[in-house]
Amino acid sequence: MIKNKMTKAVILAGGKGTRFHPFTFTIPKPLMPIAQDPILLHLINQFKKFNITNFMISTGFQAELIKAYIGSGERFNVKASYFHEEQPLGTAGPLALMKDHFEKDEYFFLINGDIYTEMDFDQMLSFAEKGQYDIVVGCIEKREKSSFGVIEISNNEIQEIVEKPERRFNISSGIYVINSRALNRVPHDTFYTMPDLINSYLAENKKVGAFNIDKFWLGIEDVESMDVVIKRVQQFNSSSDKGSPNLLSQSSPLNYPSKLGPTKNVSLIEEGFQAKDTLVLIVALNEARSIGAVIREVKSSLPRADVLVVDGYSTDNTVLVSREYGASVIQVAKSFGIGGAVEAGILYASRNGYQYLARIDADGQHRPAEIDGLLSVLRRNEADFVIGSRFLGDSEYKPNLLRNSSIVLISSLIRWLYNLKVSDCTSGCQLYNRKLIDYFAKDSRFEYSEVRAIWTAHKAGFRIVEKFINMAPRSEGKSSFSTVNASLYMFKNLVDILFSGSISIGKRRA
Repeated sequence: MIKNKMTKAVILAGGKGTRFHPFTFTIPKPLMPIAQDPILLHLINQFKKFNITNFMISTGFQAELIKAYIGSGERFNVKASYFHEEQPLGTAGPLALMKDHFEKDEYFFLINGDIYTEMDFDQMLSFAEKGQYDIVVGCIEKREKSSFGVIEISNNEIQEIVEKPERRFNISSGIYVINSRALNRVPHDTFYTMPDLINSYLAENKKVGAFNIDKFWLGIEDVESMDVVIKRVQQFNSSSDKGSPNLLSQSSPLNYPSKLGPTKNVSLIEEGFQAKDTLVLIVALNEARSIGAVIREVKSSLPRADVLVVDGYSTDNTVLVSREYGASVIQVAKSFGIGGAVEAGILYASRNGYQYLARIDADGQHRPAEIDGLLSVLRRNEADFVIGSRFLGDSEYKPNLLRNSSIVLISSLIRWLYNLKVSDCTSGCQLYNRKLIDYFAKDSRFEYSEVRAIWTAHKAGFRIVEKFINMAPRSEGKSSFSTVNASLYMFKNLVDILFSGSISIGKRRA
């Protein structure tokens, strides 16, 4: 380890990833999954191995999804801050947004957000400090063999012929160590690249360091490079933990077109898109056996509604079945969890102009035929938020003792802290009107859970009502609400409510 340890890394995550269309219509390239984690998290984890934990992320396209996934960084034991490019600024231009966040003569890393590497960051930083460089470029040696014999000609005569020669050259890895002194050269609000910055040094005969990266590195530029990285991670997972299930047993997103045939490309915002007034949001993971019937019933019961399935890269035919039954599909990394998947659906609804959003489960427990009655409450402007409750009548589905106890305890806390009576605070059947959709979509701090959605909306002054729904027993699959998960779920929600509630009480007393 070096003595003057640098802890900041700037990650460029604002590109549109056009070479990965149609996948990047719905998810930014840095969040495309390799195993169960996105490219960006693999990058962060590699930095963490060298105690680099302070990340400054430059965002542009679909910034909300990157913020929704990484958040403050706390859950990954790092610190994350964001700097948004209102227009593309190139590979060096975003640094102008960050000038005031570095100390004098401070070294930091700059790296593209679509790189997978196993390099030693300490060695590169030490190289920069010892050479007193303002800029060091991480270089990769490439070898390129000609498919033809190469001829050198002079005066119409052959001087030399070499059969299929090999050429060696170096390329930029997209990884740099930069001293904050260099930031004074970066113009504000201007498209400015790292080659521009480097050439400004070379024009003045100033040194720029070249550090040879001798560990695995690959820029994920196309389908082929993505497949190489997936196989690399798969081999690593297999060799490092043979007793664990293979994280890459799930299908690669790059395989879907060949498996499923023609697909409907769905982006968070679609040009010329004419939405119906209601979006039914279904979060799914390996629900192929039940989701077709759910979609069919939604379309039959709610003709004014579109259906969006947010899938966590299921290993069964959930995506195929959903599309066959006429649903639009967004796929997000499994590590997004239910919360991140719902947030993606909320953003989709907001950007495509839906007036109402109804979330139901993919397992058939929420009957679509009952949703129209809940929607009528929103249509009559009697509420902004409607919860489908199994406890306001004689529902077929009865939660087990552990889950029921958790619900009662959380509901009691909400009532005590917020003076809000909610019987079914963990119901996955929630409906929002346009005002609440936009409120959740625009609040960068909002991280979805059923419980958090309730108290967040209540604190913001939105009207919440509960209506009875006859929840059916699960038609297929197994609930994730095991004894362990139930305990963790209750603990996280209790901490969340108590922390937020204590602030509210403090404000009222003050």
